[in-house]
Amino acid sequence: MRTQPRLSSMSVKDDENWQTVCRKKSTKNKRVLRVQPVTCAERAATCNNDWQNSENDCPLILLKIHQAKEELRSSELWALFQRTIQECFNNCLKQVKEKRSQSEPVFEIVAEVSSVKQVNLSCVCYGIGQFSSCVISRYQLALLLLILEKLEILKCHCHIYDPSFTGAELEVLKILGLSAILENEEGKRGVDSPTLFYMIHCGKALYNNLLWKNWSVDSLSKVVIIGNSFQGFEQRLPTRILLREYGYIAKVLQGTEEKQFPSVPQYSEIFNDTAIHWFPLQKLEGLHSETWLLRDEPVYESEDVEIIRNQK
Repeated sequence: MRTQPRLSSMSVKDDENWQTVCRKKSTKNKRVLRVQPVTCAERAATCNNDWQNSENDCPLILLKIHQAKEELRSSELWALFQRTIQECFNNCLKQVKEKRSQSEPVFEIVAEVSSVKQVNLSCVCYGIGQFSSCVISRYQLALLLLILEKLEILKCHCHIYDPSFTGAELEVLKILGLSAILENEEGKRGVDSPTLFYMIHCGKALYNNLLWKNWSVDSLSKVVIIGNSFQGFEQRLPTRILLREYGYIAKVLQGTEEKQFPSVPQYSEIFNDTAIHWFPLQKLEGLHSETWLLRDEPVYESEDVEIIRNQK
C-alpha cells in the first residue's frame, strides 16, 4: 500500500475527502489514494460535493492550510523542490533579461531569485480543487503559498481559478491575499512578463490552450509551468492522437526543458506525474520556422476531453 500523506496532529478528523478520492482496497477497511493522476474535471465533480461549507468555516479552513503549509516547509520534499523551482525560474528570468537588455533594461538579475528586485512577476493557478475539504487540493495550495514566498511573487499577483470553489473558499483566498479569477478562461491567458503557471493534475486541453495563447518565442520564453509531465503525455498517448488533439503540446516538446518533481513517498499521490517546465530561448529558436506559423485556436471534438468549458 502506498504511503498516505501525513496530516498534522492538529488536523480535524472529519476530512471528508478521504471518502471521495480514496477507494477501499479490501474488506479490512484499508484505504489508499487513487494511483492515476486526478484531473481538474474529476476533482471538480467528486472531491467534495457533500460538504457545503459556509463563511463561518473560514477560520477552520485557514487553520488546515496553515498546518499543511508548515508541514511541507519542514519536509524533505520542500527541501528538494525549492532548489529546483528556484533554478528553473531563475533561468527564465535571465533569458528574459538577456532578450530585453538592449531595448528595455528594466531589471537586474543576480544569482538567486530571492535577490531579484523590481521585476513584475506573476503567478496563475488553475484547477486546484476544493481545498476546504480535499486533502490533495489543500496540500497543493499549501505548496503554492510556499513557492510564492520563495520566489518573492506578491500574493496579489497570484491569480487563481477553479470552477468548483465555494463561497467560503473564495473568502479564504481573499484573506490569504490571492486574486480570484471570476470567469473560466479555459487556460487561455497570455503573458507579457515572467509568469509561473501552477496547474497540477489539470487536463491536457488546459495546457494545450495555454501554449496556444502564448504561441511565440517571446511569450513562451517568459513562462514556467508546474503541472503534469509533458514527457508523460508523449509516452502515454499515441503520436497521432497527441498531434491531432493536443498539437501545441506535441510541437513544443523539443523546445521544453523539463525537471521531474522530487520523489518523496510521503507525498507521492499528491504530486504524482508532476514536473516543472520552462522554455529555453535556444531551444525555441532552434525549432523549425514552420512550427510558429500555425496558430489556429484549439477545437476539441471529443465529449470526454479533460477540460471544464466556459459555457458562455
